[in-house]
Amino acid sequence: MLADRDKKGFKKINHCNFKDYLTPLILLCLSTGLRPKYALKLKWSHINFNNKKVIIKGGYGKIKSDKYSDLTDEAILVLKEWKKHVIHQKSQNNWVFPSPKTPKTHLTTYKTAFTTFRNEYRLESFVMYDTRHTFATYYTATYKNIDTTQAALHHKCHPTKAN
Repeated sequence: MLADRDKKGFKKINHCNFKDYLTPLILLCLSTGLRPKYALKLKWSHINFNNKKVIIKGGYGKIKSDKYSDLTDEAILVLKEWKKHVIHQKSQNNWVFPSPKTPKTHLTTYKTAFTTFRNEYRLESFVMYDTRHTFATYYTATYKNIDTTQAALHHKCHPTKAN
């Protein structure tokens, strides 16, 4: 559905396959478990492609100190593709998700594009936070350890008792 959305009624801009920020935002959140509001505040300087890490700056919201999340190979490909988009030529502060209206700032909401997407594809029950839940489900299925999943989601970890 996201790929269809990106192809529909849109000319490739600067060889970028994404129409706008929505697909890269959703795919980044799905592959890292990031809260969408933290993803919107990322700068390119927070991403280390060589070490496959992204730093989430703390000090606001639920994350009080800087945290790191792993980047999958797919997330790296998505981010590198997104960086080709023409909007990054206008951005003045190195934002991963710059505001199209105010180049000095980042996006603060995804709701307009996300609501349009949900309505167009009849996904009324899909909320952006579902990307985090989906990440947690797959992460737990892979590592079979809830403590590892809690750490990946940057939750306060309360070790489970061994029976």
